[in-house]
Amino acid sequence: LHDALPKGDLDWAGRLAAEAVARAELTDAFSWHASLLLNQAEVLSLAGHTHEAKLVARRALRLFERKGDLVGAARARNTFGA
Repeated sequence: LHDALPKGDLDWAGRLAAEAVARAELTDAFSWHASLLLNQAEVLSLAGHTHEAKLVARRALRLFERKGDLVGAARARNTFGA
């Protein structure tokens, strides 16, 4: 997938993901916020920012665990090794 996306598309996706996370941070919707963080981590990973992607996935994991969302927490662990 990474090779199929022009760099500009990844930059745009990164900005969009960051904006979505920033908006979610203003809510108490932990699972939604965590899911958006995982989306952001995926974009970062596709852009080659593996370390940053793992850090963002760990933030998602903490939110999933705080909410008691076991499926989301497992997804964060399995996908990014959070």
